[in-house]
Amino acid sequence: MTNPLATVRGLQDQWQAIGFATTVASAVLIGAVLLAGTRPSGRRHGPLLLVLLVTSLLASLVVLSVGQTAVALGFEISVLGLVLGVVTVVRAATGGTPGPRWREVLALVPATGLVVGGILLETDSPSGFTWTFAAIALGLVVAVERAWTMATSDR
Repeated sequence: MTNPLATVRGLQDQWQAIGFATTVASAVLIGAVLLAGTRPSGRRHGPLLLVLLVTSLLASLVVLSVGQTAVALGFEISVLGLVLGVVTVVRAATGGTPGPRWREVLALVPATGLVVGGILLETDSPSGFTWTFAAIALGLVVAVERAWTMATSDR
């Protein structure tokens, strides 16, 4: 009987292409946020956005790394999700970003997805990669929403 994770990892080219695309997207958005950080709205909205984008970038790079065991990969992904979740909760609790609270808490969605994806990868579940990339994609969607808010905000 074949290992389901080995079957999914057999499609490595597909996962690497997705990982490469999310890495590039995250890196480009990080550059844009750093440039927008010179505006007052960038200084208010930028920190949580940067944490979200750097987490997406690191998760994408971790998935691209070759030769890791599923347990190590899952652990790294889970830790990234936990860090994003903790930063999001602390930032929301302190009211660090102006605007409605639901907008701050949106980053918990990709954080939860990364934790679930990491745990599934650790347990050799073939859906771990799917959860991980869905979380990264949701993180990029949330980041674009935050960037739009930052770009259109006067304060």
